[in-house]
Amino acid sequence: MENTNLTQRNNEGIKAGVVGIFANFSLFAAKMVIGTLASSHSIVADAINNLSDFLSSLITVIGFRIAAKPADKEHPYGHERFEYISGFIISIIMLYLGLDVIQSSIGGILSPTPLDTSKWTTIVLSLSIVVKLAMSFYYKAKANKIQSEVLLANQKDSLNDVIITSSILLGIFVDNHFGIRLDSYIGVGLSIFIMYSALMMIRDFINDLMGTRPDEETLNIVEEELKACPEILGYHDLLIHNYGKYHTFGSVHVEIDDRLELVKAHDIVDSIERSINEKTKIDFLIHLDPLDMTDPEIKEIQKIIKHILVENYEGLKFHDLRLIHGRLMFDIVHDEIAKFDEEEIIKNIEDALAVAGYTYKLEVRFDLNQLI
Repeated sequence: MENTNLTQRNNEGIKAGVVGIFANFSLFAAKMVIGTLASSHSIVADAINNLSDFLSSLITVIGFRIAAKPADKEHPYGHERFEYISGFIISIIMLYLGLDVIQSSIGGILSPTPLDTSKWTTIVLSLSIVVKLAMSFYYKAKANKIQSEVLLANQKDSLNDVIITSSILLGIFVDNHFGIRLDSYIGVGLSIFIMYSALMMIRDFINDLMGTRPDEETLNIVEEELKACPEILGYHDLLIHNYGKYHTFGSVHVEIDDRLELVKAHDIVDSIERSINEKTKIDFLIHLDPLDMTDPEIKEIQKIIKHILVENYEGLKFHDLRLIHGRLMFDIVHDEIAKFDEEEIIKNIEDALAVAGYTYKLEVRFDLNQLI
């Protein structure tokens, strides 16, 4: 079922890309002709923008085709992230074309040329608005259907084109009726608008490529599953890795009583893994951390460490407390906003333990609280 959904998703994405290829190239050719004949920097800028849309649609098709490839030896998690790479390339192209157009528009301001428009200019630009508005609705429907960031970017870009072309028509109207030449100034404004949109898209795709925090709904589901199990005493190191809409992997360490039978513990975590997968489609792996819940010395040490952290270091927690061959080992978890001195924390814990008569060698590892 998963492979079927992935194939259908990529086929829908390719169809949307093909529609964009034909529509955007037609608009580019028509606007480049009338823009050149009319000596209009803004129309030429709009034509170049449609050329970038044509290239975007071409890359979209290529991106979905590559993303559809199954996992192989070199890419064991599949190729779905190439969709993000294709979107990133589209954004770079938009940024470059925006820089090129702003240069020519500034040249038009410094060395203006007469604007020569005809009724065909108005017809082509008006038709362009209708086409781009229709494409925006089409891309949005497809993006929502297959949950594609690339198609959503194309949808936003189509709406931008509607605004751009409408501004050009307004500039032509002002020039024809009031004799005020706004063409090159509109070209500069549109170029800035194109570059800003490109930079925002670059930021979003970089975040996708680097990996972002899962949505709160997914995290809440995972938390609820873990908290609902009475045998799980605590959990930590929850990690979720996204390799596309249909390939997401997660892992977490759960703490259990070391007296719990291994077979029963395995059945518990296996059931939780299946339940999380059914609700989130995440392939989850749970690691068991057995805790000694009977040793009075361990319990006393736990109380001392917890007291030090709660009283002096708000937000810090600890886990995986182990006493092995005279070494007391545990992890302290902090978030990125915690600005405590690690050596000071260890020294305070050592002093508190020494007062209670515990002089073990401490081995403390500090972890970043990545998710929860």
